[in-house]
Amino acid sequence: MQSGTLYVWGKGSHERPRPDDFQQCSTPYPLFEQKQITYLSFGKDHMLAIDRFKQLYGWGEGNLGCLGFGDGRKKMMPIIIPFFEGKQIIDFDCGDNFSVVIAEVYGDPMHREQRTISADVLQSSTARNKSSMTNHGENPHDTRVKSQ
Repeated sequence: MQSGTLYVWGKGSHERPRPDDFQQCSTPYPLFEQKQITYLSFGKDHMLAIDRFKQLYGWGEGNLGCLGFGDGRKKMMPIIIPFFEGKQIIDFDCGDNFSVVIAEVYGDPMHREQRTISADVLQSSTARNKSSMTNHGENPHDTRVKSQ
């Protein structure tokens, strides 16, 4: 078992845990064996994951545009989202039928200078928001899974 490997099992209503098998998979199956996934978020019927090389993958139901491929089609296997190739991804999350990504931030077209959000600002803002969610400092609706 390699660190960062994403395992799946069960049978979702829109995607198969195993690409070659329509049957229910009752034991963990490695979906990303060589990718070393560091962060994962899932919506109602779709998922986003990022690997240690900062490549963003999407798969699942895409009919409402939540995957970011622009075709509205379901993806049965994780596929790199081309729009974010070569961009620095700071954070991402999935809602029921949508996805949100914080990536490189640019100024207005007149200045064309690249701006990024300071990691310190983002971390303190995230910590402040999470601690205000509940008494335990956890957001009960947070579906993100982060590897150790």
